[in-house]
Amino acid sequence: MKTLRLVIFFVTALLFFNCEKEPIKGSTSKDSIAPISMSYVDLTNVREYSRITSGIPFVSANNETVYFEVVSVRNEEGILDETYLEHVTIMNPVEDTIVSEDYGDINFVDPGGAGTIIIEEGNNFGYGDYYFTVKATIKRDGKEYSNVFEDVLHLNIGPQLVSAINYCPVTYNLVEGEGLATSEATVASGNPDVRYELASDTDKLTIDPTTGVISLKPSYQVSETEKIEPSINVISNISEEVVTMESGIIRIFASKEAENVKTPTNYFFYPTLEETSTRFGYTRIVEERGGLKVTTNKKNKVWKRIKPTSLADSIRSDAGVNGTKALSTFNVDWGPKGSKRHVSWVIMNPQNLTTYAGCYRAEATFWIRNYGIEYLNDGRTPSGLEIFVTDNFTGEIETTNFTQINDILSCQINNEGEVFLGTPYPGNQEGPDPDGLKDPTRNADGEWVKCTLDLTPYLGQENFVLAFKYASYFQGKIIAGEDGFAGGHQISDVHYKANEL
Repeated sequence: MKTLRLVIFFVTALLFFNCEKEPIKGSTSKDSIAPISMSYVDLTNVREYSRITSGIPFVSANNETVYFEVVSVRNEEGILDETYLEHVTIMNPVEDTIVSEDYGDINFVDPGGAGTIIIEEGNNFGYGDYYFTVKATIKRDGKEYSNVFEDVLHLNIGPQLVSAINYCPVTYNLVEGEGLATSEATVASGNPDVRYELASDTDKLTIDPTTGVISLKPSYQVSETEKIEPSINVISNISEEVVTMESGIIRIFASKEAENVKTPTNYFFYPTLEETSTRFGYTRIVEERGGLKVTTNKKNKVWKRIKPTSLADSIRSDAGVNGTKALSTFNVDWGPKGSKRHVSWVIMNPQNLTTYAGCYRAEATFWIRNYGIEYLNDGRTPSGLEIFVTDNFTGEIETTNFTQINDILSCQINNEGEVFLGTPYPGNQEGPDPDGLKDPTRNADGEWVKCTLDLTPYLGQENFVLAFKYASYFQGKIIAGEDGFAGGHQISDVHYKANEL
């Protein structure tokens, strides 16, 4: 019965898939077997260069399975070159087989999202209108019957809204009567065809709508030192859409004393990690649970919340952060069943680093600790904490492009002694060394290690993500006391900071 229900489901899906709505007639085939008409819902006001997904097309194909191909894409000037299609894919039906002892093998085709057009982020599609031509094909008895539907999908792309502007330097002293002004504003991300207006402090300041240069109003009388942090409206000249940059992007001192005081350290991301939620700064993803419990209560064993390291107390105080927790995963089963492989991730919330390009030195800092690790019989560590960055986290591990950074982190054990490059090898560094990575001078077994990443190479990224992975380097399971201990890994006080240059 289960098999029959599956077959009924796929037949129903095919019927739904072949509904018609405002179709476009095919233009290249007179064969009645080929798809007759096809249409998409227009995609309007999507953003330049961003990821774009169409809806499923409506196809009149006599309940046949339809396969798709994007033939070309054009704008008002004509057919576009292949660089546009490099980022374009179209989904097609998936062919599979249900193996059944009762009914024999049943071949079926799952239409799924067939016909959906996907344009990946970082594409060449800028502001304007685009039209896609798609070929739809029916396969029958080893032959193909096709029609080409010209301009079947209309894509209207609006300007990429500005998400950050920069002033360099960040802090100014504008003294009355001296004709001083700020630098021009620089668009760090988004379409630069914009103009500026003040969203606050209009009684004290004036802004050039073209350059973003800010100066004191001649009528403003400076009687005492005052710090002004104006909000600025950035208006698209293309769409007239307005994005307000809140106070903090520029600091102006109105003072008769010509002193330029740099701003204090900006801890712009310091999550508390006190609950498993993006609200508190991170996402948890479990790839292989093994024998560990995954819950949200005290019985949870996968990145459970513990007391943070005391080595970060002064930093925490300086940042004004309270209620922080550390995260810990310990994978040891003392019984005869042994410890199974475990793989899980802690993924920090995306951050827009473009705000800090040009006039800031920015870095990410965190503390990590390994404990309870005993090497496998060949001397290798059974587990490790792998650290990655990405700027395209999709919500899924499989579809995200991660870059491992363990080897480029500046590290220090217990906040004292040598600062060295690369995270220490887990465990006590003793015994055989088949990986060639053990170093007795950098034994951090059971100790907190401070790690720092220079964010300068990443300041052009709007969605910077730091991620931690508990990785298992053995297959199946290991028996405590016989094969080694997988042990635990901890993370504490992840934060990003920026200092004005």
